[in-house]
Amino acid sequence: MTQDETNKILTMITEMYPSFRKDRDPVLTSRLWHELFKNVPYASVRLALMDFFATDTKGFAPTPGALFSLIRSRIETEEELSEMDAWALTRKAISRGTYYSREEFGKLPASVRAVVRTPENIHAWASMDEWQVQNSLAPWFLRAYKNRLEKDLQHRFLPQETPSALPEDGFFLQARFPDKGKKGWLSSRSAPAEGKETGSKDMKNGGSGFTPA
Repeated sequence: MTQDETNKILTMITEMYPSFRKDRDPVLTSRLWHELFKNVPYASVRLALMDFFATDTKGFAPTPGALFSLIRSRIETEEELSEMDAWALTRKAISRGTYYSREEFGKLPASVRAVVRTPENIHAWASMDEWQVQNSLAPWFLRAYKNRLEKDLQHRFLPQETPSALPEDGFFLQARFPDKGKKGWLSSRSAPAEGKETGSKDMKNGGSGFTPA
């Protein structure tokens, strides 16, 4: 997501939750949100935000973590096997694992193979009795598969390095809070000059909600 797209998201949040801007520096907020969501497609963040708007009953603006959680839920639903479906495929592979472990391992989706790891494991699991498979192996597999999905999602979307867009020379301590009368979020092209007012752009026209001074 680009900086301008980040500003569009922040503008939508502000339209629904006007208090979101209270005591926040628009420059710092915009940079922080962009740093968090720069690896996420704009469409994914917007869909997550619409989901949040539609289901919120508490009246508080979404945090980045809340949107990441909604994005994760959508991806798990649309792209990934559920934990139980993944276990069902693994259980089927184990049932033929005594003689066909390599063949069965090759049939498994990549996300499942990442947990099973080797054909030799399938062969070893095939020698376990039914009680061990259902009461020991199955719970372990379900936990391991869930953890694997979460790590894959974090690797795909979350920042993997120290933020470079944020100054390190006391920026957090020196951040200026906006005047209460100002609206909208900073454009990535320029910041408003000291003391100048900013205006809102009509969201229906696809604007980011801020016209640079």
